[in-house]
Amino acid sequence: MCAYLIFTRGRTLEERKFATYSKEVPATLAGHTVKLLALYGAHEDFEGTSTEGTVVLEYPSEEVAKA
Repeated sequence: MCAYLIFTRGRTLEERKFATYSKEVPATLAGHTVKLLALYGAHEDFEGTSTEGTVVLEYPSEEVAKA
């Protein structure tokens, strides 16, 4: 059964730090079996606090996601 990691970005406080972080993220996924399903595209918040964006990653299993 697939497992999903969902990240939401509430509000960017420091653009330069976020840009640095964004450039480094792909390296953390290298060598892992992961499928990028959503990356900060258009979205609509139906409930709760508004967010700037969402990332959804799909892994083949919970064990692979945790590794």
